[in-house]
Amino acid sequence: MSAVLRGYVYNHSSYSYSSTTTIYITNSYSTGDVSATGSVVGGIAGYVYRSSITDSHSTGDVSATGSVVGGIAGYVDESSITNSYSTGNVSATDANSYVGGIVGRAYSSSSSSTISITNSYSTGELVYCFRINNV
Repeated sequence: MSAVLRGYVYNHSSYSYSSTTTIYITNSYSTGDVSATGSVVGGIAGYVYRSSITDSHSTGDVSATGSVVGGIAGYVDESSITNSYSTGNVSATDANSYVGGIVGRAYSSSSSSTISITNSYSTGELVYCFRINNV
């Protein structure tokens, strides 16, 4: 079986009714392998902006030819991940990639906002990458 996954969770005033609204991903899971040619790839979501992932997990391997790859989320900006885990291997083939067991790359685009990763873990291997993040 194959599936097309779009891993973009975005909340911004031009895309939603209010820029203060948070998008919640709760009690979600992915058990299949995720393989993509995109640049931002995750087991649950690729790009997470002003949102939260809670009580979720990914057990499949996550691999990409792209540059930002994570077991739960590829790229996290102004968001939180809580009580979540990843058990699959995470890999990227781009020589300048960011790879992490939970998050490939975490960044805050605002000096007044935070990124939070709480009670979360990964047990898979991080494979073939230039930058390894231990989160």
